[in-house]
Amino acid sequence: MHVDSLSIDRQAQTIALVTSQGQAVHINVARDGDRIKVFQEKLLSLMKGERIVFLKNDRPLKVQNGLTAEIKEIDERGNVTVSIGRKKDITFNIKYQYNYLDHGYAVTDYKSQGQTSKEVIFMTNTEKNNSYNSFYVAMTRGKENIHVYTNNKEKLKEQVKKEVRKTSTLDHVKPEVQKIIPQIQQTRIEQKQVNIPTGRQGR
Repeated sequence: MHVDSLSIDRQAQTIALVTSQGQAVHINVARDGDRIKVFQEKLLSLMKGERIVFLKNDRPLKVQNGLTAEIKEIDERGNVTVSIGRKKDITFNIKYQYNYLDHGYAVTDYKSQGQTSKEVIFMTNTEKNNSYNSFYVAMTRGKENIHVYTNNKEKLKEQVKKEVRKTSTLDHVKPEVQKIIPQIQQTRIEQKQVNIPTGRQGR
């Protein structure tokens, strides 16, 4: 959807949009904010041999956000054939089928997950929050050589010692509540067992 204008109501947590076709759209950010994706439209020059990065998941094409590829063929009608990996090529039209693309010579450590390269150049600024997790992802992308560039080597060493743990709701439950959780789960199991229908008894 292309948007010509918008207004934001911070108190009501809503966004009002007017599309290029003149249609008014109201979005409840509190309810639907996690479903919103924003992309910037720009002119991109592409040619055979260039590396590109996909910016949006697409099931029919079987591509994911962050996946990189090399352009093998491209014509004036927008037909593109790219090489994703060994013996894996896909063809699509960037005018009508898929155009969420950018140059793929450099990607973030997040987008690089699941990919490998012969040589990796990793650049990071210690003014941002680096962690063991992001550093590990970056360091395991390279097959042969890895080069690290930073503004403060000693500070980076300290930052990457810290691992970011993913927590669940149960991690924030008080200890006394955690003790009775197994009892609650066991009670649910027993109740299910009691309610199982039994076979018909003969007279």
